[in-house]
Amino acid sequence: LRVLGSIPTEMDSCGDLTTPQVTNQLAPHLEEILDTVRKALQDQASNSATLCPALEVLEQWIKIGHVSLSHLNSPTCGGTDPVLPILIQILSQQQPSDESTLTLAGRALE
Repeated sequence: LRVLGSIPTEMDSCGDLTTPQVTNQLAPHLEEILDTVRKALQDQASNSATLCPALEVLEQWIKIGHVSLSHLNSPTCGGTDPVLPILIQILSQQQPSDESTLTLAGRALE
């Protein structure tokens, strides 16, 4: 997950590409990335170590890949569960003391 989160940042820092070119280069991989994030978010109940890395990946791909909320609310890779409702469910279940998770999720949805 951490490697997937660094891809948009590395592409964005490349001086040879403009912002639209970076977005266009990331677009073909977006569904698979969102599907991977969705699986990690769903798996967080049994493996909480995947939650923060999944949120970090989501933040980077949303910010640099210009992913819309409507895209997050659509099923990915033929699945039935979009990312956004899973993320909202996780946020509603987090304890107020878990500030880092809330901060990461909030930054991802900015």
